[in-house]
Amino acid sequence: MTRCTILAAVISTFLFSSSRGQERPGTVIFVADAENGELEQTIALPAFPNIFSPEIRPDGRYVAMDGWRAGETLTDAHVLIVELKTGELTDLGKGAMPSWSADGRWVAISKYQPDGGVFVRSVDGDEERLVDRDGWGIQWSPDGKQLAYARDGNLVVYNLAAETAFEIFDRSNLPYSYIYWNCKWSPDSERICFKGRRTDGTLEVAIATLADEGVQLTARCPADNVAEDVAWHPFKPMILIPQPDAEIGRLQMFAFDPDGSDPPTRWDRQPADRHNGGMSFSRDGERIVYMSAD
Repeated sequence: MTRCTILAAVISTFLFSSSRGQERPGTVIFVADAENGELEQTIALPAFPNIFSPEIRPDGRYVAMDGWRAGETLTDAHVLIVELKTGELTDLGKGAMPSWSADGRWVAISKYQPDGGVFVRSVDGDEERLVDRDGWGIQWSPDGKQLAYARDGNLVVYNLAAETAFEIFDRSNLPYSYIYWNCKWSPDSERICFKGRRTDGTLEVAIATLADEGVQLTARCPADNVAEDVAWHPFKPMILIPQPDAEIGRLQMFAFDPDGSDPPTRWDRQPADRHNGGMSFSRDGERIVYMSAD
């Protein structure tokens, strides 16, 4: 485990109006108030100009993400953790799309082939456990008891206590030919929101409800232009997805009610003059972290 002190540039109370004049190496991570959108911090990693998939640890002290250096590709991605108070960066090595355990001691990660698959990895040590060599885009449930990931057009749910896994869709009649990465559990750990490609090629954002009597699938909205990220608010009936805003001409975060039927609308607590996505709410619902670029 490589530890680099103060490599992360964490800038407190960085206003939108002043941030546009700053030179930034690639994408940055914004940490903002989830209620009013006010920017609290900016995370910039000069050594890793490509940073993606940020998620706040349940205690709110750290943000995990993946990133790779200039001249590298996404298959070289490392799992990176930044302490918000000090800006200290911890490099956990190869991996992508980290998702925190409920106690904050582990992250679930995906790795690219040839030694790829989905894993859980300790944060304070080097312990790593393979979950599924053929899985991708693993996400930890908020209650800490389950993992969800995509595999061969299906969603797999892994029970950590029993060490058992099951595919949620009947393989003899799969509704999807492909399920994308960065799905998201509901706060009660009973539903999963994801982007999928139907067998006829239709793209949609859908919600799968897990129940003893089977899985209830709800197609929520078309996803032709939706990027592969989902954020589910821990208390409000709101899911965020990123997609281009035709009027603004930028990638923006759009909100919809998981239990409603209205189409997604632009979330108005974000800068309209930047591309924004890759978002995640803190467990207390007070903050949001997201990727942003000019």
